[in-house]
Amino acid sequence: MTFLRFVLPLRRKAGIALSLSVLALGCIGTNAAAEVPAPWERPDQWRADPGVELADIARDWGRRVGITPVIKGDYSYPLESPVAFDGNYRDAMDNLVRSFSTASPPPLIHFWSDGPNFAVQLLLGSP
Repeated sequence: MTFLRFVLPLRRKAGIALSLSVLALGCIGTNAAAEVPAPWERPDQWRADPGVELADIARDWGRRVGITPVIKGDYSYPLESPVAFDGNYRDAMDNLVRSFSTASPPPLIHFWSDGPNFAVQLLLGSP
């Protein structure tokens, strides 16, 4: 909230300067609602246990941010150890998929964002 004080001069009358002090109360800047990040942009803690499949993690984490990733392919990528990431959904998924970079073939992930729209495609195996 911002307070502004304006002093508005009035006419001089009989050698006395009169003024009117106005206190304005209001908000300056952008709409606070416009600054709220989309669910997939909000920081969070992302965790998964050993033995859970990459595709299942993508679906579970996607549900948490209100999206359904498109998953193509039939390769299996189970976690061999627990994982934990702090950050937004996109960064967590990107880091998770990169942790399988030595797999043959490695999984691939693509993100699309267009304002309020967001999509994820996870490729499990050869495209």
